Amino acid sequence: MLRLLKIAAVAAAAIGISNAAVDITVEQEGANVVATFEGNVDLTGATSAGGANGNPGVNGSFPALNFLPVGFSTPVDFYLSEAIPTFGSAPGFNAANLQSGDSFVINLVGGNFVLGLAQGSNGGAIAGDMTWLGATIAGLSLIEGQYSWLFNDQRITLTIGDSVMDPVPVPAAALLFAPALLGGLAASRRRK
Repeated sequence: MLRLLKIAAVAAAAIGISNAAVDITVEQEGANVVATFEGNVDLTGATSAGGANGNPGVNGSFPALNFLPVGFSTPVDFYLSEAIPTFGSAPGFNAANLQSGDSFVINLVGGNFVLGLAQGSNGGAIAGDMTWLGATIAGLSLIEGQYSWLFNDQRITLTIGDSVMDPVPVPAAALLFAPALLGGLAASRRRK
């Protein structure tokens, strides 16, 4: 019975845990395209790659996705990343109309794949969004799908379009797990 409880504890702890440091989604919402990001970035041991000023927008073939304040050339510090997959089909920068939240950049700068944060940032929790008014995912030349790469041993995920999956709510997952646990407990009692 103790063994079953240990297995149950491990399984329960695993429900709903994401291994991503930052999750980025790009979705069609009515007549607009909305990109959001949320996560936690640990800069411990990250390799600095300089900095630059940037503007908000996307170029999936470059690849570049810049969550930066609209109307400003915003200073960001860059850190080396593993190769970022191409997530667009045609060159060209598509400027966003709206942005809110933290500065966050994935880009190719000087031949290096980089992740960028607001100048002087120490990392930590980040979140924000960006909107292209009157746009479509195809019109931004983005390719629907899920993309993943590592930054400083932390997983970054990018999901574009309909491949966005709603997670199974924990209470529903627990309902599926509970009968198996109760059956195991009942079986162990019968053996005694």
